[in-house]
Amino acid sequence: MTGSSIPKLKAALTARLRADPLIGGSGVQVWYGDEYPTPVDAENITLGGTKDADPFRGDSTFGAGQSAAAIGKRSREERYALDVIVRVRAHGRTPQQGVTERAFTLEALVESSIQTWSSTTPSAFGGVVDGAFITSVTHIEGLVADKADQRGCDITLTVACRKRLATT
Repeated sequence: MTGSSIPKLKAALTARLRADPLIGGSGVQVWYGDEYPTPVDAENITLGGTKDADPFRGDSTFGAGQSAAAIGKRSREERYALDVIVRVRAHGRTPQQGVTERAFTLEALVESSIQTWSSTTPSAFGGVVDGAFITSVTHIEGLVADKADQRGCDITLTVACRKRLATT
């Protein structure tokens, strides 16, 4: 059975961000998936869902998702994009600029952690994936739609990942 590297990557990245003294060590909640409800005045990072994506395509014949690594071989190549969401919430009367700037400060810390992961573990990315890099950063800000007393900023980092999976 081939399985997938997605659960292991999410668990490893959750643990890494929680252990970072500037992220989890500073009181920012890091979640494997969405937690409910998101409290007012909360700062959190959520490892979200994945989608088929192959930013590595420039140097590979493998497509997004899982593909046979080679004809006659039992190993598979897995490629996907993981969404990492940085959320900052504050009371509705809080100025938006401060909320947005704090979210981008946290985003930069997450980005730095992912970029240095390959050089700070004995095996790149702790052996969980063979490669990972951030391909896009998008954000949305303003009053929270279903909570008029909350203001927020959500930043989504899209992390492209690849892993050669051995079958048994």
